[in-house]
Amino acid sequence: MGFAELIGVATVLGLIGGFELVDRSNLSLIAYSARHDPWRSWIGASLAFVLVSAIAVFIGALLLGFLGADHLEEVRAGGGAILIAYAVYLWLHLDRVEGPEPAPTSHSTMTGAFLLIFLLELGDTTMILQVILVANFGVAVVFGAGATALVLVAALACFVGSRIGARIPRRTLDRALVIILLIVGAGTIVYAGVSGLAGSIG
Repeated sequence: MGFAELIGVATVLGLIGGFELVDRSNLSLIAYSARHDPWRSWIGASLAFVLVSAIAVFIGALLLGFLGADHLEEVRAGGGAILIAYAVYLWLHLDRVEGPEPAPTSHSTMTGAFLLIFLLELGDTTMILQVILVANFGVAVVFGAGATALVLVAALACFVGSRIGARIPRRTLDRALVIILLIVGAGTIVYAGVSGLAGSIG
């Protein structure tokens, strides 16, 4: 690997990792892993991050060029609506009978983390950033460094979530996750609407 490629890897790692640290999906993963097994949550989230990175670098640019920005906003709005629906589902189940809760299976925990991150990352800042960076650093560098950065940030989020989960009652964590999903879902829909309106005016 030449010096230029090393610079590219460092740049992509820093940009993608830095943006993800303050991204909505990172906060949501912290809340999720606080109430689920952090190791399985990390596996599910990592698979989602790798898949989204693959979409971004291999076909993301082509989709944006072929379909146009209007369809990107539809994807964002649809993802936001699904997150709100999931939050409502969780809220309706907050008042279930108290008592020992059956431990979630590895399959359900990983699937939940995968779907949560995949929906949050579709059309998100880090995905779009990877699409843009391909033109500068190439598919291999952006995919490898970008996916690595996201997986490392996911590991940190799950570690933090596991520490939080040991200190906060489960019902409180449930409510926190519902609130986060509602805010993120509503914000995603509003952002999609504003971006679409701005695009049509421009």
